[in-house]
Amino acid sequence: MEIPPGLIDTAAVLRSGAGTDGVHRAFKAGQLVRIRRGFYVRTGDWVSAGPEQRFAWSTAAIARSVKGAVLCGQTAALASGLPTLGTPSLCRVGNSLTGPERPQEVALPGSGY
Repeated sequence: MEIPPGLIDTAAVLRSGAGTDGVHRAFKAGQLVRIRRGFYVRTGDWVSAGPEQRFAWSTAAIARSVKGAVLCGQTAALASGLPTLGTPSLCRVGNSLTGPERPQEVALPGSGY
């Protein structure tokens, strides 16, 4: 899954040779919203974003941070750009490494937007 514009992935920052001190300082100063450990969005962007954009950021962060993640149901449809009847408040993700099982539902930051 591609990283949507505006999503800051600290692992990618480290791979580029830069440090993450600036990201952590900005988070502590309230300039960034932490979506999931290692994934941030500028606070102003998060506040002004609609549900679809917040879902895209959150889903990308979950998909990139869960090893073997497989997006399921409406989550997979939205991540693939297919139309749906609204934006879900939960990300449904399975795990290809543990075999078939009921997908987990991961609450998204700011659920109920």
